Amino acid sequence: MYSKIVNPFTGRKVSVNSSKGKELLNNYIKMSQKGGDCLVTEKCRGPQKKCRQSDIQVGCEYVKSSEIEYKGVDKYGCYYCIDNNTSISNVLEKSVEVGNDEIINLSVTIPNEIREDCEEIIGLWSLYSIRTKDSNRRNSGFLPGNKAVLTKVHKSGAAIENPYSEHQWLNSWDYTSKSSLSSVRNSIYKNYLIHSDLLKKLKTNHIWIDQGDMGGCSFAALINLCQLGNIHTHWSNKVSKMKDYRKFKNLYEKTYGLTDEGYRDWISALTAMCYGIPNFATLLTSINYQCFKTLRGNYHSKLIAPSGTSVEDYAEAVLNFIKNLLDNGYVVAVPTISHFVCIIGYNEKSLLFLGSFGEKISTGGLHELETDIFSPQEIADSIMDCLYVKVA
Repeated sequence: MYSKIVNPFTGRKVSVNSSKGKELLNNYIKMSQKGGDCLVTEKCRGPQKKCRQSDIQVGCEYVKSSEIEYKGVDKYGCYYCIDNNTSISNVLEKSVEVGNDEIINLSVTIPNEIREDCEEIIGLWSLYSIRTKDSNRRNSGFLPGNKAVLTKVHKSGAAIENPYSEHQWLNSWDYTSKSSLSSVRNSIYKNYLIHSDLLKKLKTNHIWIDQGDMGGCSFAALINLCQLGNIHTHWSNKVSKMKDYRKFKNLYEKTYGLTDEGYRDWISALTAMCYGIPNFATLLTSINYQCFKTLRGNYHSKLIAPSGTSVEDYAEAVLNFIKNLLDNGYVVAVPTISHFVCIIGYNEKSLLFLGSFGEKISTGGLHELETDIFSPQEIADSIMDCLYVKVA
């Protein structure tokens, strides 16, 4: 996580939560979105203006007419520019604190002109992930021997079932005859750090959906995410019926025409949903997206850790990012171990997941990390990207 950003005009570091810090961060993000490296600021004179000596002294640069396309501006003038080797992560100061009240929404801003086009929004997220990747191949990829990582991907991009998936997700899939399932869940909750708002939501009005033995786990995870974030969706009035796996199957396959393709990242899964679910763009504008590893090349994100961070330290940085979200009242939906699932809590040695097989499974609808096989760091290392929302 990052807590401070460098003001290019003073060289000083300011909090990203201050008005000046937010302004600077938004400016850097705009640069990345545009694909160029220059923009108008209050310190530089802007389009069709020559730079004075005083402008140059505070970091402004004159862009010639022949350079406007390369620099990402519309007209010649005096702008603030960064060089091609500079990225957002280079001007952010890493914070070692986890679980504080200062949290950055790293999700890219969605321009008004594409807010009703789900394909354009997903394309923006994908492009932004590429623009903020760490291109150093020596620091890409996964932890050696990580069992949570898929060992093979079909040429179509579809994921091959992880051999450990059944042990993690289906060992607790025996249906129970216990009448007091809340007591089963409470006995599990007490072992984890779970935000009070999230815990209240789970204990009061959460609907425990059941996807049954079919695919559709990415859709199930998205339903859970939207439930907990109180986000209105095209299926909102049908959620209560999805405690019955047959209703889930009917909505997924017949109403939306979706099929299980074994996705291993959110971009692929959301793209499929975009074509089948009405008003999907509205939903996307209500959630946040963050890439951890690019689909091609498994490059790390410089928004999560500085360029050159080792694979081991990067896995820890991803885990800290997720923990920080949880500590601040967010819920996080991730693809891991051939499944999409929401992370709702953690402790020193484990993670707690919200399941999608109904509440009648032996753990009351929850999944604890099988720590005899996986560590939390290995799970973090396996996650390609995530969606997250504030619990409401």
